[in-house]
Amino acid sequence: QITITAPGELGDLKDNINQMIENLRATTARNETQDWLNSNLARISAMLQGQRNLRTVSQMIISELTPLVGAHFGAFYMADRSVDAADEGDVEFELVAGFGPDVKVRSGAVDAVPSSVIVLPVLFEERVQAVIELASFHPFPDVHRQLLSQIMETIGVVLNTMLATTRTEELLVQSQDLTKELQSQSAELQRKQEELQHTNAEIELARGELEE
Repeated sequence: QITITAPGELGDLKDNINQMIENLRATTARNETQDWLNSNLARISAMLQGQRNLRTVSQMIISELTPLVGAHFGAFYMADRSVDAADEGDVEFELVAGFGPDVKVRSGAVDAVPSSVIVLPVLFEERVQAVIELASFHPFPDVHRQLLSQIMETIGVVLNTMLATTRTEELLVQSQDLTKELQSQSAELQRKQEELQHTNAEIELARGELEE
């Protein structure tokens, strides 16, 4: 059986094929974007596991994220809570890691003015642990913004765990020092008690001699 396709039907078929190709291209692009996000999120999360030094981790994060999202300059500021502040707004931030030349402490500004700057708070339970600043001479694509938004939660958990571990170790050292001090004071007290008992014995002996 031979089917004769009218010119109009050929046009519709062409449009349908073109639409299918476009849909396939869009789906492929979405899948590639999601794969890029997932693989980098997993890779960075694995990279941070087991780390114990805050400054080392801060440098690892900023050195990894800055080129990954096409930024030219990056800075990592850690919240300084050496003095507890009643107001969260009173917390000061210290520059602990940077990527790229001429990153300034005050603003992260560089010799050339970047066209795009992203400032990302690293939160854990609504508490600011750190701030990451990234600057680029080009706008940040949506996929890079998505990565940064999603990775901040992971970084917040990692930093909080490290801070908690550090604090626990500090308390343990303080406890050990206090225990040693108490043991030393106890030994000194014991020595003084023995001296007092010896003195009392001498007094009793002298009293007996006087009575005789």
